[in-house]
This record gives sequence, C-alpha cells and structure tokens, in this order.
Amino acid sequence: MSKTWEDKKNQLSIGISSFSVFSALNEISWVGGNFENESETGVINLSYMHFFNKTFGFGGSLSYQEFNFKGFYNYEEDCIYDNYKASDKYITCMGVFQATWLHKKHASLYSKIGLGVICNTGNGPANSELFEDYREFLAAYQLTPIGIDFGGRSLRGLVELGWGLESSLFRVGLRYAF
Repeated sequence: MSKTWEDKKNQLSIGISSFSVFSALNEISWVGGNFENESETGVINLSYMHFFNKTFGFGGSLSYQEFNFKGFYNYEEDCIYDNYKASDKYITCMGVFQATWLHKKHASLYSKIGLGVICNTGNGPANSELFEDYREFLAAYQLTPIGIDFGGRSLRGLVELGWGLESSLFRVGLRYAF
C-alpha cells in the first residue's frame, strides 16, 4: 500500500505570484518621475519542505522577480527620456517554517512564515545621471496565514494567501510529496 500524503516527509513546490511587496513599492518609490513602460516577471518560487511529523515542517525557499523599465518621464524637467532603459532583479533565499492545522484525504490547510535575505540588483543606461547601477542586500520575509493544497497522494495544487517577498495576496503552484 502506498503512503498517504501525511506519511510523506518531503515536499517540493513550484509557484508563481503576480506581484510581491516590491511590486507595490516600485509603483510609489520613484521620486522625481515615473517610467512610461514597465514590465515584470511576477515572483517565480521554488521551495523544499521536510516534515518532522504530520504538523510541523521546516525548509527553504528561493524566489526570483524582475522589473524592466523603458522611457523615463522627469517631473522637474517636464521631459521624457525615450531611450532610457533600466531593470531591477530580486533573488530571495529564506528559511521557512510551516504548521499544517487541518488534514483531509485530498486537502490540507496550513500557515507558514519565512525569514531570509534578498539580493536586489539594478542597472540603468551607461553614464546615466538619473540612476546608477547598484547591488544591495535586505532582510526578506513571507507571512502566509492561510494556505491550502488539494489533490492526490503525491501531486497537489496549492493556493496561498499571504504578504511578503514570495507573494502579495495570492500565490498558486504545484507541490510534489515524496
């Protein structure tokens, strides 16, 4: 007889979120102007969890997000820099603790918290007076008060409601248990 979902100690997840805390901050943080064309990848996330028992698990999470900007409108000069291109990249690594508080045959409910570090790199055009290339390391967090996974014994879909650097509001994905 094959193991049930709760009997499997290891889980690998892949997920995507439409935006993170940095998405919201990028909308309000540019002082002196705004970008005419913006695009972003969303947050792409890979995580591993090891469960010590049916309820508690600990693991790690790796996330990637990228913003690309083109055309900067400068408020002070009242002009548009059409050829201006810039990008921001965020790579996040966190330790994650998860508590599963409801087990059913084909679904479970859980909460999790993650803490770690984020590497933010940004670059603009050469010889730009507007922005310079940079790399900075910041504290990272993820708070997910409610998550649900649903499906079979080894493969499940997941939906999470949370706030942080993996997701803002919703994260969806797939989880494999072994």
